[in-house]
Amino acid sequence: MAVRQATITIDSRWGMPTTHLLETHPHASGLAVIFPGSNYPVDAPLLRFARMAALEDGFDVLSLEYGFQTNRREMRREDIPTLVDEALHALNAVPLHYQTIVLVSKSLGTVIASQVQQRLSSTLAIHHHIFLTPLAPAIDGIRRTNHAMVVVGTKDLLFDADQVELVSQLTSVELHKVQNANHALEVESYHGSLQILQDVTKWCADFLRSSL
Repeated sequence: MAVRQATITIDSRWGMPTTHLLETHPHASGLAVIFPGSNYPVDAPLLRFARMAALEDGFDVLSLEYGFQTNRREMRREDIPTLVDEALHALNAVPLHYQTIVLVSKSLGTVIASQVQQRLSSTLAIHHHIFLTPLAPAIDGIRRTNHAMVVVGTKDLLFDADQVELVSQLTSVELHKVQNANHALEVESYHGSLQILQDVTKWCADFLRSSL
């Protein structure tokens, strides 16, 4: 049966409201929520194919956009609480009747999603989280997650070797280190970058299936 698409419009502090895409199947038991990076929107390759994998496996998918992105504004570190609030408003507009909720986050999204997960913890337990190229402030979120997957490039300048080593010691984490990949999980060769995209998509698909 075809996937149905709807939009959720949420007021934003930055001006124009944000519009989030909700894709649904009849009787889906799982929801994947996509948290993009600052300069890595939901239609960029890693998130686009993770979303496709989720839809193929029968998940409903909520793809978020941040208010500063919609309004083409600059984001500052002190804006993160506002981004968390706006993401929560979007989630609250979805009937959260699902047996399983999986967060899929990239870069800045790993920080926002971790805080959303923590804010919801008293009323809604979210046990599954895919962290693509996390930032250091997301480490506490990785540590708190019962079932986590972390994917990081060995040449990612925003997540150093000590942070990777710390994450590798967490028993709840499935860690994938992509050799020579940068923060976009790309390498100099487009052939190599396409192979990484295929590998990461498969890891995401396997993780999503194991979460149901």
